[in-house]
Amino acid sequence: MSSERHRLIVGVDFGTTYTGIAYLHSQNTDANEIEIISSWPGRNGMVDNRTLEKVPTEISYHVGTPKEWGYQLAAGTHRYGCFKLLLDGRTPQRPGSLADAPPSYDTIMMDSGNANAELGLPPGRSASTVTSDFLRFVYTHLMDKLQQRMPKTLQSTPIHFVLTTPAVWSHEAQNATSQAARRAGFGSRGTDSISMVSEPEAAASYYLKDMHLQYGADIFSEGEKIVICDCGGGTVDLITYTVKQVYPVLQLEEAVVSEGGKCGSTAIDRAFLQMVRERVGPATFANWTSKRTGRGSNMMQAFESAKRSFQANDPSQTWYIPVGIVPNNPTQQIEDGEMVLEHDDMENLFDATMKSIIRLLNSQVTKAKEVSSILLVGGFGESEYLFSKIQEWTVDGPHSRLGIKVIRPRNSWSAIARGACLYGAGGVVKSRRLKHHYGVALGIKFVPGKHLETDSYYCEWTGQKMTNDNISWFANKGRLVKEGEEMVIDAFWTSRTKLSAVNIELWSCSAANAPTSKRSTEVVTLGRVDCSLAMLPASAWQVKSDGLGTQYRADFKVVMQISSASLIFKLVYQGKAYGTGVMSFNNVSEHVKQK
Repeated sequence: MSSERHRLIVGVDFGTTYTGIAYLHSQNTDANEIEIISSWPGRNGMVDNRTLEKVPTEISYHVGTPKEWGYQLAAGTHRYGCFKLLLDGRTPQRPGSLADAPPSYDTIMMDSGNANAELGLPPGRSASTVTSDFLRFVYTHLMDKLQQRMPKTLQSTPIHFVLTTPAVWSHEAQNATSQAARRAGFGSRGTDSISMVSEPEAAASYYLKDMHLQYGADIFSEGEKIVICDCGGGTVDLITYTVKQVYPVLQLEEAVVSEGGKCGSTAIDRAFLQMVRERVGPATFANWTSKRTGRGSNMMQAFESAKRSFQANDPSQTWYIPVGIVPNNPTQQIEDGEMVLEHDDMENLFDATMKSIIRLLNSQVTKAKEVSSILLVGGFGESEYLFSKIQEWTVDGPHSRLGIKVIRPRNSWSAIARGACLYGAGGVVKSRRLKHHYGVALGIKFVPGKHLETDSYYCEWTGQKMTNDNISWFANKGRLVKEGEEMVIDAFWTSRTKLSAVNIELWSCSAANAPTSKRSTEVVTLGRVDCSLAMLPASAWQVKSDGLGTQYRADFKVVMQISSASLIFKLVYQGKAYGTGVMSFNNVSEHVKQK
């Protein structure tokens, strides 16, 4: 690092319910050197005396224009939140049987008849646009704070921003997050850059390095397996790592494919609102405004406090939640404007979410076989009830023989932002498991009885009958891929003229065995790479003539590189990438970086 130009590394934990920022100077990559943004704009437009490690991921609009954000929003202000979840339509709502779980937040957001419908989107704005609007506030505030901290050097100091995303998010959602951040200003200065990291990998980068620093190298053993269970507001992500090296530098690799779903703490909020609706009556509840049901309301603040204090082993716990002026109803435990929540009520509210998290844990431990500990991280990870129920599962569950320890390290709430900084400085994870099969659509020799005539064509160069209904898989699900490793497949294009551009269809599959037909319901189009061949040397083209004229053929290697939360494809000829590729995801484009 000493040979590199000094830069600032900024970790941005863009969360479903809260967002945090940390930063680190590249010359000081110790976990203890990380600084946290802990003061935020208050309700009067001035930075107040708040010293919180995160800011609410919420925004308000006035006549279609972004107005206020975070702590500026007063109770009852019509606000939009949880829009992060709408960036990804492919992430599973909950693992296992959905029959056991309440409706997802995606469902609530689209339910205009629900009092919590403010968690949807403003008219005429997409999830990506709202994300950009919110992140623009974050970026402006961050740069103001950095200017105060580094008044003489900020302008000349390059900044590398590391944004976090859920591990189970699709590449489309990762790309949408990156593009939204760029539109918000991140990376807009000429010397600045952006990369992405999954939330649990960021957590691992911080916690394991921090524990290594606190307790010494003896705290880990080579070959030991550790589950990172990142429980946030919207999503829960799990990744199991194997300790590959302790000395001289801690190094990890993914042991099994990561898992997760949209089963974070906001699902419990949704279950609570459903309970309130049932107790006060649907007609009454339908008339309530966001002042009574929004996250800044007295009712939701009281429930948030109850949620945090809820413990598994104290059945005497009782909470009195203010619900405003409603008729007394002893059978529904409503009296004097308060609704009583007893211990059993809270257990019922937590039940579906807990089942989902336990299912995820059981799946990870079963696949990893030998696990020594579970590191519980994230905002929801601070729940005493969640912690005790996971401990109970390790003792009484199917893997009790392993003696798994449940650990909740320090700085749980800000760990992901801190870890994003350390990832930007080098990280500790050196190998990852592919979550999908990856392939490209390439023509192959036609096989009668296997391929359809409607998909056939004649290749003039080879003189063979071919089919275009084929996916050539060159990176299989579960494969262990080292940092920076390239996955390669050979391909060629033919035409009657020298092509100025070519495109490659990218496909993925999450099934155990990937079918080769594009018609299969188990495969999905990941996107398309359009590559310019304008700078390709003349020697790259093979030429031959026939009775119809001249034919041209160009041979390439299709190369894929995948990191924690990003994907790069490029065309390579004789070891060099030519042209500029564009990766297209659902009408969102990002330039593929080529050397």
